Amino acid sequence: MPVSSAAGVANAASFLGGPVAPGEIITIFGTGIGPAALAGLSLTRFSFVDNYVAETTVLFDGFPAPIIYASAAQTSVIVPYSVAGKSSTQMVIEYQGRRSAPIAVPVAAAAPALFSLSSTGKGGGAFLNQDNSVNTPQTPAEKGSVVVLFGTGEGQTIPPGVDGRLALTVFPRPALTVSVRIGGIEAESIYAGAAPNLVAGVFQINARVPEGVASGNVPVVVTVGSASSQPELTLAVR
Repeated sequence: MPVSSAAGVANAASFLGGPVAPGEIITIFGTGIGPAALAGLSLTRFSFVDNYVAETTVLFDGFPAPIIYASAAQTSVIVPYSVAGKSSTQMVIEYQGRRSAPIAVPVAAAAPALFSLSSTGKGGGAFLNQDNSVNTPQTPAEKGSVVVLFGTGEGQTIPPGVDGRLALTVFPRPALTVSVRIGGIEAESIYAGAAPNLVAGVFQINARVPEGVASGNVPVVVTVGSASSQPELTLAVR
């Protein structure tokens, strides 16, 4: 029987626990929660991310979640937008017809986190420079230039998010206010919304690096509503 717990649920970008948000990509840790060999996402005939992969499905109050990947000890899904407005949700993991006990998971309006290059939630962010090069200490961003940040956990969107839909023609924006601080300085946010061609639940922010920011690896923090992303992520600035 699949076994997990609320403590085994983490934001897929930061790997930190806490409440989940509508549309947030999460990673679930447990035993027997998927196949022995990792199975990646698949698309339905209508180009939605499928909610059934390798005999695995994850339900939130009965609604199936789009699956990013599934494996026996670690499975990643996108929290359905139907949890919006709730204080908690009941998560059930099903593998080969066997279901876990219901797991109560707290819900928040937003639980933002930014993706990192190392996939650990720390260190250099998975950011792009204005010329679309990957931001690293060897390829830092210029002050005054625009950088592209990627994250998840922005919560409900306008128009409302659709589970598993790819952002191909409609690019929803977060319903809550978004702000960015780079090196401790408020940065101009030029765009905050869906990441083109990626699944609903991945957000993109185009922000201008403040002229007054220090050079080197500086912290980047995104705030959505009253919730902020993890503080351990950095942007390389020339």
